[in-house]
Amino acid sequence: MPTTLIAVHTMKGGAGKSTITTILASYLRYVKQKRVLVVDADDPQYSISGIRENELSLYERLLKLVANGRSPDVLGTLASTPFEKAMTERLRYNVEQQITPGDFYPVLRATATTLRQVDFSADVDFDYVFLDLGGMYDANIVAMLAKCHLVLVPFTTQNIDIRHSTDYCLMLIDSINEGALGQQTHIRCLWNKYKFFYDKKAQLIEETIGSYFAEIDTPVAFLRARLQDADAGFDQNKMLTTLSSPVAVKGGQFVQTVIDLAEEVMQLCEPTPVRATA
Repeated sequence: MPTTLIAVHTMKGGAGKSTITTILASYLRYVKQKRVLVVDADDPQYSISGIRENELSLYERLLKLVANGRSPDVLGTLASTPFEKAMTERLRYNVEQQITPGDFYPVLRATATTLRQVDFSADVDFDYVFLDLGGMYDANIVAMLAKCHLVLVPFTTQNIDIRHSTDYCLMLIDSINEGALGQQTHIRCLWNKYKFFYDKKAQLIEETIGSYFAEIDTPVAFLRARLQDADAGFDQNKMLTTLSSPVAVKGGQFVQTVIDLAEEVMQLCEPTPVRATA
Protein backbone atom coordinates (compact mmCIF):
# COMPACT_ATOMS: atom_id res chain seq x y z
CA MET A 1 0.00 0.00 0.00
CA PRO A 2 1.37 3.48 -0.85
CA THR A 3 1.83 5.98 1.95
CA THR A 4 -1.37 7.84 2.86
CA LEU A 5 -1.00 11.40 4.16
CA ILE A 6 -3.68 12.70 6.54
CA ALA A 7 -3.95 16.16 8.08
CA VAL A 8 -6.43 17.17 10.79
CA HIS A 9 -6.50 20.90 10.27
CA THR A 10 -8.33 24.14 10.89
CA MET A 11 -7.27 27.60 11.98
CA LYS A 12 -9.39 27.61 15.15
CA GLY A 13 -7.58 26.65 18.34
CA GLY A 14 -9.23 24.17 20.71
CA ALA A 15 -11.11 22.27 18.00
CA GLY A 16 -9.23 19.05 18.78
CA LYS A 17 -6.66 18.79 15.98
CA SER A 18 -3.97 17.14 18.11
CA THR A 19 -6.42 14.91 19.98
CA ILE A 20 -7.99 13.55 16.80
CA THR A 21 -4.56 13.05 15.21
CA THR A 22 -3.38 11.10 18.24
CA ILE A 23 -6.35 8.76 18.59
CA LEU A 24 -6.37 7.95 14.87
CA ALA A 25 -2.63 7.31 14.78
CA SER A 26 -2.81 5.18 17.93
CA TYR A 27 -5.70 3.07 16.68
CA LEU A 28 -4.08 2.44 13.31
CA ARG A 29 -0.73 1.52 14.87
CA TYR A 30 -1.64 -0.44 17.99
CA VAL A 31 -4.95 -1.98 16.99
CA LYS A 32 -4.62 -2.35 13.21
CA GLN A 33 -0.83 -2.88 13.21
CA LYS A 34 -0.27 -0.28 10.51
CA ARG A 35 3.07 1.45 10.05
CA VAL A 36 2.38 4.98 11.31
CA LEU A 37 4.39 8.18 11.54
CA VAL A 38 3.21 11.41 13.20
CA VAL A 39 4.94 14.62 12.11
CA ASP A 40 4.40 17.42 14.62
CA ALA A 41 4.74 20.70 12.74
CA ASP A 42 2.61 22.67 15.20
CA ASP A 43 5.29 25.29 15.79
CA PRO A 44 5.87 26.55 18.47
CA GLN A 45 3.44 24.54 20.65
CA TYR A 46 4.51 21.07 19.45
CA SER A 47 1.71 19.55 21.52
CA ILE A 48 2.00 15.93 20.36
CA SER A 49 5.79 15.70 20.64
CA GLY A 50 5.58 17.30 24.10
CA ILE A 51 3.00 14.71 25.16
CA ARG A 52 5.21 11.90 23.85
CA GLU A 53 8.22 13.20 25.81
CA ASN A 54 6.21 13.37 29.05
CA GLU A 55 4.81 9.88 28.48
CA LEU A 56 8.20 8.32 27.82
CA SER A 57 9.69 9.92 30.91
CA LEU A 58 7.02 8.41 33.17
CA TYR A 59 6.81 5.18 31.20
CA GLU A 60 10.51 4.46 31.65
CA ARG A 61 10.22 4.99 35.41
CA LEU A 62 7.22 2.66 35.56
CA LEU A 63 9.07 0.00 33.56
CA LYS A 64 11.91 0.08 36.09
CA LEU A 65 9.43 -0.44 38.93
CA VAL A 66 7.88 -3.41 37.09
CA ALA A 67 11.36 -4.86 36.52
CA ASN A 68 11.90 -4.61 40.29
CA GLY A 69 8.78 -6.67 41.01
CA ARG A 70 5.98 -4.10 41.22
CA SER A 71 2.87 -5.07 39.25
CA PRO A 72 1.09 -2.55 36.99
CA ASP A 73 -2.12 -3.07 39.00
CA VAL A 74 -0.34 -2.05 42.21
CA LEU A 75 1.19 0.95 40.49
CA GLY A 76 -2.30 1.94 39.37
CA THR A 77 -3.53 2.08 42.96
CA LEU A 78 -0.61 4.38 43.81
CA ALA A 79 -1.25 6.80 40.94
CA SER A 80 -2.08 10.27 42.21
CA THR A 81 -3.09 12.06 38.98
CA PRO A 82 -5.29 11.16 35.97
CA PHE A 83 -2.16 11.18 33.82
CA GLU A 84 -0.36 8.69 36.06
CA LYS A 85 -3.44 6.49 36.28
CA ALA A 86 -3.85 6.47 32.50
CA MET A 87 -0.17 5.64 32.04
CA THR A 88 -0.26 2.72 34.48
CA GLU A 89 -3.30 1.35 32.67
CA ARG A 90 -1.40 1.57 29.41
CA LEU A 91 1.62 -0.07 30.95
CA ARG A 92 -0.55 -2.96 32.16
CA TYR A 93 -1.98 -3.45 28.69
CA ASN A 94 1.43 -3.19 27.04
CA VAL A 95 2.91 -5.80 29.38
CA GLU A 96 0.01 -8.15 28.65
CA GLN A 97 0.28 -7.65 24.88
CA GLN A 98 4.10 -7.62 24.87
CA ILE A 99 4.20 -4.13 23.39
CA THR A 100 7.59 -2.49 23.94
CA PRO A 101 8.72 1.12 23.46
CA GLY A 102 10.23 -0.01 20.16
CA ASP A 103 6.68 -0.64 18.94
CA PHE A 104 5.53 2.96 19.56
CA TYR A 105 4.92 4.96 16.42
CA PRO A 106 7.54 7.68 15.94
CA VAL A 107 6.71 11.33 16.53
CA LEU A 108 8.97 13.70 14.61
CA ARG A 109 9.19 17.44 15.19
CA ALA A 110 9.41 19.71 12.12
CA THR A 111 8.33 23.06 10.75
CA ALA A 112 5.91 23.55 7.89
CA THR A 113 8.72 25.21 5.92
CA THR A 114 11.11 22.26 6.18
CA LEU A 115 8.29 19.73 5.83
CA ARG A 116 7.37 21.27 2.50
CA GLN A 117 10.66 19.98 1.05
CA VAL A 118 9.92 16.32 1.87
CA ASP A 119 8.98 14.14 -1.08
CA PHE A 120 6.28 11.86 0.31
CA SER A 121 5.77 10.28 -3.10
CA ALA A 122 9.16 8.60 -2.70
CA ASP A 123 9.61 5.23 -1.00
CA VAL A 124 8.48 6.09 2.54
CA ASP A 125 8.34 3.12 4.89
CA PHE A 126 4.98 3.98 6.45
CA ASP A 127 1.38 3.15 5.64
CA TYR A 128 0.06 6.37 7.18
CA VAL A 129 1.70 9.71 7.87
CA PHE A 130 -0.26 12.15 10.03
CA LEU A 131 0.61 15.84 9.78
CA ASP A 132 -0.12 18.14 12.73
CA LEU A 133 0.23 21.52 11.03
CA GLY A 134 -0.92 23.97 13.67
CA GLY A 135 -3.39 26.79 13.12
CA MET A 136 -1.89 28.78 10.26
CA TYR A 137 -3.05 28.97 6.64
CA ASP A 138 -0.21 30.20 4.48
CA ALA A 139 1.66 29.02 1.39
CA ASN A 140 3.63 26.39 3.33
CA ILE A 141 0.47 24.94 4.90
CA VAL A 142 -1.39 24.89 1.58
CA ALA A 143 1.58 23.15 -0.05
CA MET A 144 1.46 20.42 2.61
CA LEU A 145 -2.32 20.05 2.39
CA ALA A 146 -1.92 19.61 -1.37
CA LYS A 147 0.17 16.50 -0.67
CA CYS A 148 -2.49 14.98 1.60
CA HIS A 149 -4.95 12.33 0.56
CA LEU A 150 -7.37 13.34 3.32
CA VAL A 151 -7.94 16.61 5.19
CA LEU A 152 -10.17 16.33 8.24
CA VAL A 153 -11.78 19.57 9.42
CA PRO A 154 -13.01 19.39 13.04
CA PHE A 155 -16.28 21.09 13.97
CA THR A 156 -17.68 21.53 17.48
CA THR A 157 -21.23 22.52 18.35
CA GLN A 158 -20.14 25.98 19.55
CA ASN A 159 -21.45 28.65 17.21
CA ILE A 160 -18.09 30.42 16.94
CA ASP A 161 -16.35 27.13 16.08
CA ILE A 162 -18.97 26.30 13.46
CA ARG A 163 -18.43 29.68 11.83
CA HIS A 164 -14.62 29.37 11.88
CA SER A 165 -14.67 25.80 10.54
CA THR A 166 -17.10 26.73 7.77
CA ASP A 167 -14.91 29.68 6.79
CA TYR A 168 -11.91 27.36 6.76
CA CYS A 169 -13.69 25.00 4.36
CA LEU A 170 -14.35 27.95 2.08
CA MET A 171 -10.63 28.78 2.16
CA LEU A 172 -9.88 25.20 1.11
CA ILE A 173 -12.34 25.54 -1.76
CA ASP A 174 -10.70 28.81 -2.84
CA SER A 175 -7.32 27.04 -2.85
CA ILE A 176 -8.77 24.24 -4.99
CA ASN A 177 -10.28 26.73 -7.43
CA GLU A 178 -6.96 28.57 -7.62
CA GLY A 179 -5.12 25.33 -8.37
CA ALA A 180 -3.11 25.32 -5.12
CA LEU A 181 -4.95 22.21 -3.88
CA GLY A 182 -5.66 19.24 -6.09
CA GLN A 183 -9.05 17.71 -6.70
CA GLN A 184 -7.64 14.39 -5.49
CA THR A 185 -7.56 15.66 -1.91
CA HIS A 186 -10.59 14.42 0.05
CA ILE A 187 -12.03 16.98 2.47
CA ARG A 188 -14.18 15.67 5.29
CA CYS A 189 -15.74 17.54 8.20
CA LEU A 190 -15.85 15.88 11.61
CA TRP A 191 -17.90 16.60 14.72
CA ASN A 192 -15.74 16.70 17.85
CA LYS A 193 -16.69 17.39 21.49
CA TYR A 194 -20.18 16.48 20.41
CA LYS A 195 -23.19 16.63 22.75
CA PHE A 196 -26.01 14.26 21.84
CA PHE A 197 -28.73 16.86 22.44
CA TYR A 198 -27.36 18.84 19.45
CA ASP A 199 -28.58 16.20 16.99
CA LYS A 200 -31.15 18.44 15.28
CA LYS A 201 -28.74 21.36 15.11
CA ALA A 202 -25.98 19.16 13.74
CA GLN A 203 -28.26 17.63 11.13
CA LEU A 204 -29.34 21.08 9.95
CA ILE A 205 -25.73 22.26 9.71
CA GLU A 206 -24.68 19.14 7.81
CA GLU A 207 -27.54 19.58 5.34
CA THR A 208 -26.86 23.29 4.90
CA ILE A 209 -23.11 22.91 4.40
CA GLY A 210 -23.52 19.81 2.26
CA SER A 211 -26.04 21.58 0.05
CA TYR A 212 -23.83 24.64 -0.32
CA PHE A 213 -20.71 22.70 -1.23
CA ALA A 214 -22.70 20.47 -3.58
CA GLU A 215 -23.75 23.55 -5.53
CA ILE A 216 -20.12 24.48 -6.20
CA ASP A 217 -19.20 20.86 -6.98
CA THR A 218 -16.54 20.37 -4.29
CA PRO A 219 -15.59 17.15 -2.45
CA VAL A 220 -16.72 18.23 1.04
CA ALA A 221 -18.92 16.18 3.36
CA PHE A 222 -19.33 15.22 7.03
CA LEU A 223 -18.15 11.89 8.37
CA ARG A 224 -20.81 9.69 9.96
CA ALA A 225 -18.86 9.21 13.21
CA ARG A 226 -19.19 11.93 15.86
CA LEU A 227 -16.65 12.15 18.68
CA GLN A 228 -18.57 12.68 21.88
CA ASP A 229 -18.03 15.41 24.47
CA ALA A 230 -16.25 13.00 26.81
CA ASP A 231 -15.39 13.55 30.43
CA ALA A 232 -11.94 14.83 31.38
CA GLY A 233 -10.60 11.44 32.42
CA PHE A 234 -11.41 9.77 29.13
CA ASP A 235 -10.12 12.79 27.23
CA GLN A 236 -6.78 12.31 29.02
CA ASN A 237 -6.78 8.69 27.87
CA LYS A 238 -7.45 9.73 24.30
CA MET A 239 -4.43 11.99 24.13
CA LEU A 240 -1.78 9.44 25.10
CA THR A 241 0.45 8.16 22.29
CA THR A 242 2.20 5.15 23.81
CA LEU A 243 -0.56 2.61 23.75
CA SER A 244 -3.39 1.18 21.93
CA SER A 245 -5.81 4.12 21.79
CA PRO A 246 -8.75 4.19 24.20
CA VAL A 247 -10.34 1.08 22.70
CA ALA A 248 -8.03 -0.97 24.94
CA VAL A 249 -8.87 0.94 28.11
CA LYS A 250 -11.84 -0.19 30.14
CA GLY A 251 -14.41 2.28 31.36
CA GLY A 252 -14.52 4.67 28.40
CA GLN A 253 -18.20 5.03 27.54
CA PHE A 254 -17.43 6.58 24.15
CA VAL A 255 -14.95 3.97 22.97
CA GLN A 256 -17.14 2.72 20.12
CA THR A 257 -17.20 6.20 18.59
CA VAL A 258 -13.40 6.15 18.33
CA ILE A 259 -13.53 2.78 16.58
CA ASP A 260 -16.24 3.99 14.19
CA LEU A 261 -14.23 7.10 13.32
CA ALA A 262 -10.99 5.22 12.68
CA GLU A 263 -12.70 2.56 10.59
CA GLU A 264 -14.47 5.20 8.53
CA VAL A 265 -11.17 6.99 7.89
CA MET A 266 -9.53 3.70 6.89
CA GLN A 267 -12.38 2.99 4.49
CA LEU A 268 -11.85 6.38 2.85
CA CYS A 269 -8.11 5.79 2.51
CA GLU A 270 -8.23 2.08 1.67
CA PRO A 271 -11.30 1.56 -0.52
CA THR A 272 -12.36 -2.03 -1.03
CA PRO A 273 -11.18 -3.23 -4.44
CA VAL A 274 -13.94 -3.89 -6.93
CA ARG A 275 -13.94 -7.50 -8.06
CA ALA A 276 -13.85 -8.07 -11.76
CA THR A 277 -16.97 -9.70 -13.14
CA ALA A 278 -16.76 -12.69 -15.42
